[in-house]
Amino acid sequence: RMSAVVRTSNWASNQDGEYLVAKGAPEVMEGLMEVDVVAYRKWVDHFASEGYRILALGLRRLSKGEGTNGDRGHYERQLEFVGFLVLTNELKTDTREYIGRLKAAGRRTIILTGDHLLTSMKAFEDINERETTDRQFVIVDWSDGMVARSFKREESFRSTSLQELESLRASNAIIGVNGSSFDHILNFDERVLLLFDVVARVSPKQK
Repeated sequence: RMSAVVRTSNWASNQDGEYLVAKGAPEVMEGLMEVDVVAYRKWVDHFASEGYRILALGLRRLSKGEGTNGDRGHYERQLEFVGFLVLTNELKTDTREYIGRLKAAGRRTIILTGDHLLTSMKAFEDINERETTDRQFVIVDWSDGMVARSFKREESFRSTSLQELESLRASNAIIGVNGSSFDHILNFDERVLLLFDVVARVSPKQK
């Protein structure tokens, strides 16, 4: 995320003042703002599943004399949710060509990225020209055991074995996981890594 303190004039109901303005990944910003969590996450998932990149925007008017010398955490709190900045994320014109060459050579391709999981899964789908109407987005989460959630069909099911995930892959699903589950995966069974089409929100170290 990124934030700055700005001084304004003739803005915000014609009142001068200092404001903390911030932008960042929706998951990070959610905890810093006062939002309707259910609606907020619903819109994030909606935009991300369509392949858009999303930034959440927030601000807080600083009280008089609050200054700018405090800890970052002091300022980035109780922000007013301003909205989402939604950006198109078009594939490069030659992406499909090069992915096609790799596939023709018998190479499997996956996406390993710091982007939002659903945005990345949509990119994987577009690169491989797979029909959205026929395929599931299966999100695997290890925060509370191994749970797989079908995003497009709005159903959840608890998976307990490598074989169950293999069956999902055989059903032509696009399977993705967030970097937050990475360590759990390694402790469970490293072979699971081979089943993912997309690994998102990973740190440089995890890459």
